[in-house]
Amino acid sequence: MKKTTTLFAAVFVLIASITLSADTTPKEGKTNIINSEYSFIYQFNEKPKMGTCILKVNLLKNNEKVKDLAILVSYSMPTCGVHRNPGKPVPMQLNNKNDYLTPVNFVMRGTWEVVLTFQQKGKNLYSATLLVDI
Repeated sequence: MKKTTTLFAAVFVLIASITLSADTTPKEGKTNIINSEYSFIYQFNEKPKMGTCILKVNLLKNNEKVKDLAILVSYSMPTCGVHRNPGKPVPMQLNNKNDYLTPVNFVMRGTWEVVLTFQQKGKNLYSATLLVDI
């Protein structure tokens, strides 16, 4: 009985460590899961650098682009504390190809956090933090 308990505990610890160490940071150009229904792909129009870059997000449902959700964006440089977009998160704009777009203004070198908040009927569904090195 003791061997079974020890084996069970070892398997549990192994599974927990794999789950906790899994990298859940969204990846640029890759499909990122929101929930069982939605996923998204994001990319910048060019390699992010100082100045303004355009962030594009494609919202997917069954691997097809949709415009079912509102996407809000905010960005900041947490290590600096003062470089933030003004005010509260702003909605991304949709173009005629169902691409969500927004300008992001990187004003200095360092690591920036871009936070995407996906809303359904005014309620937060999911939030993703993108880490961008300038």
